[in-house]
Amino acid sequence: MNNIIQKIFNLAWQAFIIEGKPPSVGVGGSCLYRGPNGQKCVVGLLISDNEYNSAFEGDSAAETLDRLGYQFSESEAEIIDCMQYDLHDGLVSRRDEEWLLSPEDMRERYIDFATEHDLEVPKVEQHIAIHIVCHADTDCALELADKIQETLITFNTFHHNIKDIHIHSECEPAKKEAPE
Repeated sequence: MNNIIQKIFNLAWQAFIIEGKPPSVGVGGSCLYRGPNGQKCVVGLLISDNEYNSAFEGDSAAETLDRLGYQFSESEAEIIDCMQYDLHDGLVSRRDEEWLLSPEDMRERYIDFATEHDLEVPKVEQHIAIHIVCHADTDCALELADKIQETLITFNTFHHNIKDIHIHSECEPAKKEAPE
């Protein structure tokens, strides 16, 4: 498969799943390669500001990329057009100019699309370190560390690929005031 499809998918994953960018919608709810505030759609992410031309609006995603000199087969053109609709245009509320799906549902839609079209879902590795200093008893600090770890594991399951979670907790006895 042509790298262009994976490249577009990776750009869309980063913009809409990782960064949570808004859709590219114009007045009246039509999807645009460039929105009024500089937003970009799936294929619009691949079009530099120097290459963009408002005459592209209304053309299919594959037609637009073809006009810009990208090379792909007819079957790949179908996937590009499908990607544009399935991962952007079909997920936008024309009335509210917002996404129709929650971030979790969007992420699942992207994963399903990747699976269906034999694409790789980009991995986002994050390293999280938390240092807890508790001015109470040891049980309090350990309980807090357990709750934080549990929350991060839940977060990791639904949102990101967190490679390492390190939680260090220590207890310092509360400072007692000297009697006067």
